[in-house]
Amino acid sequence: MHRRKLSQREITVWILVYILFIAHGTNIFNFVNMLTAFVFTSLILILCYYYRVEISVKLFFAFVLLLLNHVVTGIITGASVSEGFNFTGWMLMFFSVMIVKLLYKLDNNVMVKFIKVVVLFSIISLLCYALVQLGFGNVISTIFRTYKSGMGTVAGKWLYVYNLRNPQRNSGVFTEPGIYQVILVMCIYVMVFLRDRIYLSNIQYNISLVILLVTLVTTKSAAGFIGLFAIMCTFLLKRKKRNDYIIVVFMVSVFGFLVFDYCTNGYNSILEKYFFGKIVETAELNTNLTSGGARLVAMQLGIESALKHPFGIGFIGWQNKLYEIYGANIGTGNALFSQLGIRGFPAFFLTLYIAIMPATKNKKSMLEVSLYVFLYIYISIVQSSVLYPAVVLTAYLPQHLNFSGEIKYRSNK
Repeated sequence: MHRRKLSQREITVWILVYILFIAHGTNIFNFVNMLTAFVFTSLILILCYYYRVEISVKLFFAFVLLLLNHVVTGIITGASVSEGFNFTGWMLMFFSVMIVKLLYKLDNNVMVKFIKVVVLFSIISLLCYALVQLGFGNVISTIFRTYKSGMGTVAGKWLYVYNLRNPQRNSGVFTEPGIYQVILVMCIYVMVFLRDRIYLSNIQYNISLVILLVTLVTTKSAAGFIGLFAIMCTFLLKRKKRNDYIIVVFMVSVFGFLVFDYCTNGYNSILEKYFFGKIVETAELNTNLTSGGARLVAMQLGIESALKHPFGIGFIGWQNKLYEIYGANIGTGNALFSQLGIRGFPAFFLTLYIAIMPATKNKKSMLEVSLYVFLYIYISIVQSSVLYPAVVLTAYLPQHLNFSGEIKYRSNK
C-alpha cells in the first residue's frame, strides 16, 4: 500500500500541536520561565509572519492594553522588572492565542489532530497508571530516570510522569492532575457539542470519547468531575427529550440528598469528606487549608484588593498578603482572581474579553456559549493559569470551519 508523505506544512502542524499540548505545564519545558516563554513566543511570531497570520485590531489593542496594565501596576507598586512586572504571564497569554491562530491558519481540522494527540497520550497514561495500581510502579521508575521536581520525586518526562509521592492519581505527562483535566474536559466538550465540526468517524469518535472519559476518572480531579457534570447537564438540556428530564430529576434528587446529608451530618457528610474538604473549606486560614479553600481565599482577597487599588497591589504585594494569612509562601491557584488582585480591574476584564470573545462567534446556540464561559471561568479559578492553550483552541474552533461551512465527518466507519 502506498503511503502518502507528509508535506512540510503538515509536519509543522503536528509539531505545533505537540508544543501546544506540552505548553500546559510539563517537566519537558518550563514555560513559566521567562526565557523559555520568550523563545517559544518569538518562534510562534516568526511563523505567524511567515504564514501571514492576521490578528484583529480589537484583539491587538486588548493585548497592548493588557501589557500596559502590567507596566502601570509595576510602576505604581514600585516593583522591579524581573519580579513585579510579570511579562512572562502576558507572553504566555499572547503565545496561547497566537499559536492557536497559526494552527487554524495552517489547518482547519487541527482540533482533530489535537484530540488524537491527547487520546494517544491518554492511552499511554492509562497503561502506565494501570501498572502503578497493580504494584508495578518500580518498572516505570526503573525504565525512566527518577528525579526531583516541584511534584516531589518523579520518574519519566516525555511519555508519562510517575509521581512516587502521589501514585493514586493520573497526571499524564503534566505536573499535576488538575492540568490534565483541563485538556480532557475541553476535548470532551468539543466532541459532545461540536460533533459536526470535527472530522472523526463514528468508531474513532466512540473509542476516543471512552478513552478520554476513563482517563478523566483516573485523574481523580474534583475540578474535572465538576466540568464533566456541567457538560452532562448541558447536554441533557440541549436534547430536551422526556427521558432526559427524568435523568435531570434524578440528578437533582441526588444533589438534594447530598445537601440534606451535609445539613444533618456536617463534617461527617459525604460532601464534606469528598467535596467540600477539597473545594470550599475556608473556616481556618492556615497552612493546612485545603486547595479549594485557598482558591476561595484568593477570590475574596482579589476582590478586596481591587476595590481598594483599581490597578492592583502588584505581585510582591500579593505575596505579602498571602504570607500574612498563611505565614508562608504558598500557591493558591485561582489565576483569574489572582489576576484581579495583582493587576486590578483592567487586567481582569481584558482577560475575560480575550478568553470569551472568540467563543461567541458562529456558535449554534447560547447554551454552548454559556457552557464554554462556565468552563473557562471555573478552570481559571481552580487552576494557576489564566488562559490555557486548549481553552483557546476550543474557543476559536467555530470560527474556522471547512470550505463548505462545516467540517464533515464520516458515518460509515
